[in-house]
Amino acid sequence: MGKTGRKLNRNISASGECRKHTGPSIWFAAVAIDFSPNDKFEVGDRLKPEIAKLTQDRGWYDYIVFGVLDVFLVSSTTPIRDFKLIIHEIDFNDIESNQIAFRLAARNAASKALDIYFPS
Repeated sequence: MGKTGRKLNRNISASGECRKHTGPSIWFAAVAIDFSPNDKFEVGDRLKPEIAKLTQDRGWYDYIVFGVLDVFLVSSTTPIRDFKLIIHEIDFNDIESNQIAFRLAARNAASKALDIYFPS
């Protein structure tokens, strides 16, 4: 069975944010992501080393990637599989930021990227 899916043919940048009241707590996360054409799925970042380490240690990095894949793989009739994802910037709060907030922020950024790339 062959691999199907659409390919990006130009770079896209998008930012996403999660600000959500969940009972007694507030979730917050923001991301800026660049998407570019590539022959395979690849992830990288341009974060400062100390922010990249914090992002990895807290599990936010993986959840950003999962959030993008949530949108790119299932939001359209043909998934976008082969692209390079670069986490350009994150914003967080030590109290309000968590993995799910970053996943939702990344979903928001990916949805905006698709709207830019495939306008209705």
